[in-house]
Amino acid sequence: MNLKRLLYNFTIQSITILFCVSVSFSQEKEVVNVKYNDAYKEKFNQVRFLLGGGRTGEAFVLLKDLYAIDSTNHYTNYLMGICYTEQNVITPLSYQHLKYASKEVLDVYKYIPYTETKSPVYVWYYLAKAYSQNGKCKEAKEAMKQFFRSYSAGEEDYFIVQIKKFMLSCSTPTYSIKTQAEKNIITKDINYTTRSPLYGVQVGSFKYLVPVREEYSDLRNVEAFLDTNNVLRYVVGRFNLVSQAKSLLKVIQDAGYSDAFIVDVNGASRFSREVIIVDNQSFKAQLRGDIEYRVQIGAYSNTDSIPGHLAEKYLKVDGITETKHKGLVILTTGKFKNYNDAVTHKNEMQSLGILDAFVVAFNQNRKVSLQSAEKYLEHEAEKKGLEEQESINKKKRKKRN
Repeated sequence: MNLKRLLYNFTIQSITILFCVSVSFSQEKEVVNVKYNDAYKEKFNQVRFLLGGGRTGEAFVLLKDLYAIDSTNHYTNYLMGICYTEQNVITPLSYQHLKYASKEVLDVYKYIPYTETKSPVYVWYYLAKAYSQNGKCKEAKEAMKQFFRSYSAGEEDYFIVQIKKFMLSCSTPTYSIKTQAEKNIITKDINYTTRSPLYGVQVGSFKYLVPVREEYSDLRNVEAFLDTNNVLRYVVGRFNLVSQAKSLLKVIQDAGYSDAFIVDVNGASRFSREVIIVDNQSFKAQLRGDIEYRVQIGAYSNTDSIPGHLAEKYLKVDGITETKHKGLVILTTGKFKNYNDAVTHKNEMQSLGILDAFVVAFNQNRKVSLQSAEKYLEHEAEKKGLEEQESINKKKRKKRN
């Protein structure tokens, strides 16, 4: 793996940033802006840690704080744009942040300190992806050309291969349909009994379907609609009065979903097909049973043959497991109930030269976000504690009687 790939390697499956720190924090350049104080540095390093672990949702919350401190920072805009694109959020904000970030690009590949204000050359890669996700094929093509001018690599390079796929998915609607067809998706048609508007709050839209949508684990009554372009739209509520939807919108935005907006679910065909079952499981299924931690060491498209650099890992690592996930085959090793044990195994993989190894979580043999796994385990521990306390109280009452 060359130095470019090492410093800016983005994991294929979690598609999140792995900051490979080859320079110690003591080598960071002197702070030249009073905004970038110790508090800023601490939050930036938290973002670095969260993105390295694939926790883009948590990282985005902190990034918004950094953005509030300095919205002109091109590197912060770059990371915010990535958080949108890597979670497949269809919103103009994704390419707006990245377009702004592309105005100041680093000339050389290097370790990025917390005081950096320019974005790396990969901004063009993610800008092409953001435009593609939003159906702006012409703009995506221009961003791809700029990436090719700025990034020199062979035709089999991961970023080169993927950026061409973005263009394919943008210009050929059947591509996304083919990807969706790999899942067993069952929807039901909705025929409302009234012709009057029914107002709901759309909290997000995605191109990829999963049985469990961890992004909204803290919301209830979320419904999913599959539109004619195979875009999945998440909506809460169906109200007769727009004032009722406005009240809900405020609550949802205050809960952290600032991009939510009101829609009329009875006024467009995109809300006529509700998702019921995905892969033989209820779409609204929650995590249940045990959480299993593994170490991901690679991923590739399940429509392609396994790349040579991934095939070589079968000669280095025992017990590799292949799992299909969102149109990819991800390669993992190890199975642990304890997160720290998985981290130890990850370090072992990195000592073998697999520097982009990282910890992932599984539930019922489905990959879920580390954030949702942590929330689930915390909830289960709390529930168990309450049950044990109730059992103790019951024994005390029985003894007194």
